[in-house]
Amino acid sequence: KDDHASSDMVGQESRSCHGQDAPDQSQSVSQQEVPESDRTCNGNDSFLLIGPDSKKGQLLSRTSQSASSSEEEEELDRTAAEFVRRHFHFLDVDAVRKALQYRRGRRTETWNTLMDCLKVLHSEGAVPDLVARGDVEECLKLLRTREVTEGGAVLACLQGVFPLSPDPVLDTCVQLYPQVQPWEVSHLCQFSPKHFLYYIHR
Repeated sequence: KDDHASSDMVGQESRSCHGQDAPDQSQSVSQQEVPESDRTCNGNDSFLLIGPDSKKGQLLSRTSQSASSSEEEEELDRTAAEFVRRHFHFLDVDAVRKALQYRRGRRTETWNTLMDCLKVLHSEGAVPDLVARGDVEECLKLLRTREVTEGGAVLACLQGVFPLSPDPVLDTCVQLYPQVQPWEVSHLCQFSPKHFLYYIHR
């Protein structure tokens, strides 16, 4: 009899667990197991789950990491640019160019700073005079005939005449390879991507 009564009590408890007064299991689990940091709130102030294994959680994680990496790259680029600006006269230009060539990540500001310094360094002489007069052909001829061979002077000349006549300058860049590298041409064309495509197809 005792065993039968015990069985009846267990049956009643089981039925009550499945009754209308039973709490929602999904709500219980979500409230107990999901930390607040993994929840977000919609416009109706109801919580939505964004766990680390959810698609939305993974997307937010990748976006956050990408933004952080981008900020770090920009900071490194600014720091390198400032270093070049401060110590340019003590630096080997070709060594700086090689360091930038093998650098991964952003290097635009460092490149632009290097070009500004080279422009000032090579502000006097035959090449700057030709650039000032807009004589693109004669300026490029000095490069093609190797009358101007120093790397910094070559880049300063190309940078100076590129806005005047891009296509002949890019043709000369092709002829000057490997002295002038494709990555340097890409920065030369940073405000005109179509011209870099022209260079690639050459």
